[in-house]
Amino acid sequence: MTATYQMLRDLGWSFFEKLARQNIMQVQSSADPPKKLDLGERAVMADGNEYNIFQMREAGRPVEPIYATEGSPLIIGPNGVFKDAPNPNAARLFQSFSLSREAQQLIIDVGCILKPSRRQGASRSRTSRP
Repeated sequence: MTATYQMLRDLGWSFFEKLARQNIMQVQSSADPPKKLDLGERAVMADGNEYNIFQMREAGRPVEPIYATEGSPLIIGPNGVFKDAPNPNAARLFQSFSLSREAQQLIIDVGCILKPSRRQGASRSRTSRP
């Protein structure tokens, strides 16, 4: 939904009208396009999650992410501490750790869904992404 909003805002409704005339497959989840690609049901995917593509590539499948020159939608996952949290200091410590160089490097090394929020001090590993 967020990516659709951003594409509508940046490309206009006519983009979706043209897209609808191309016999596209609309699915329910961002995890579905990579699955359809992997099953051979489609040769190209758009607007699916990229972490499955990296997992497929690391498993030896012949896939490669390509990013639009116009830009790619970014979905930010905010987090915070509840006002009435039972352990607010522990929550603040976790927040602090989450943004530390060590935690950001872990995100790169594990190759999870998230992108690191800081670049300095983090070195790329074999599982890192552009």
